[in-house]
Amino acid sequence: MEILAVVIISYLLGSISFGYLVAKYWKGIDIRQFGSGNVGTTNVFRTLGPVPGVIVFFGDFFKGAVATWLGLWAGNEWIGIFAGLVAMIGHSHSLFLNFKGGKVIATGVGVLFALNYKVALAALAIWAVVLFLFRYVSLASIIAAVMVPIMLVGFQAPIPYIVFGLTEQDKKIVGYAHDEGKASIIVVNKWDLVEKDGKTMNKYTDTIREELGFMQYAPVIYVSAKTGQRVIKTTQLANYVAEQHAMRIATSTLNTLVRDAVTMNPPPTDKGRKLKVLFATQVGVKPPTFVVFVNDPELMHFSYERYLENQLRSTFGFEGTPIRLIVRARKEEE
Repeated sequence: MEILAVVIISYLLGSISFGYLVAKYWKGIDIRQFGSGNVGTTNVFRTLGPVPGVIVFFGDFFKGAVATWLGLWAGNEWIGIFAGLVAMIGHSHSLFLNFKGGKVIATGVGVLFALNYKVALAALAIWAVVLFLFRYVSLASIIAAVMVPIMLVGFQAPIPYIVFGLTEQDKKIVGYAHDEGKASIIVVNKWDLVEKDGKTMNKYTDTIREELGFMQYAPVIYVSAKTGQRVIKTTQLANYVAEQHAMRIATSTLNTLVRDAVTMNPPPTDKGRKLKVLFATQVGVKPPTFVVFVNDPELMHFSYERYLENQLRSTFGFEGTPIRLIVRARKEEE
């Protein structure tokens, strides 16, 4: 009964629309009739300005935090996470707004704050400062891609009759995460709206892989914030990817792999000159970074670099993280 009470309170708490209340009683307007039509922080910020936007942000933020704290108090971390998710559902499907609402950015940050305040404060600072300075939310996503250790790249699954595809902006943000060496998970939301058969998920994954050819390493997970499908698994997957991002390989093990890879597929020659792979060592993590010593770096073709990277992935995993290969010259007698 205690947990049920927490769930009900969390949903009612999440259903309180600070965006609607601030717009209605401060500015005398129905925020749903302006901008994007949702009652979240972004639409309030763009429509009414920074001060109402910040007020709404913190109102929605504390909804998520308080609901999560109630769950933690009533049970354990999992109950806290569940209570926070219920509050997020209440925000996006408010009982007081005919089960409509806004996006769950601020409420989600509140949930994260209750679970890990340091990560949440970093995300909050990035989001708030960039939104205040530039009045353009997508810049916050770009900066988060540079600064946050794991990038959860979110896409909306299509409703029926709408062709699925990634926008150019989606690809740019993903590209920033990749270029900065951040671990990434591709999260496809609203999976409950898709008519599915046994091949649907594979088809969607193939489309994502085709459009994000440079990020083949990122796992794809299909979720529904509305039904809660695979939401908990997203957290588990993030933890796993974080471990992969920080993985370190012993030098002896690494060089055994490199020797086997070279034996199995020797480097091609270039005008009679042959590339010799002499030694490899890992020099960093987050992302995993390797230095490969060769007789002449100019003989290292990008296709052979890709081959070595694929061998690293097939042996050690490195799921969800880019790999950096640095090719350097070294004399054979060294």
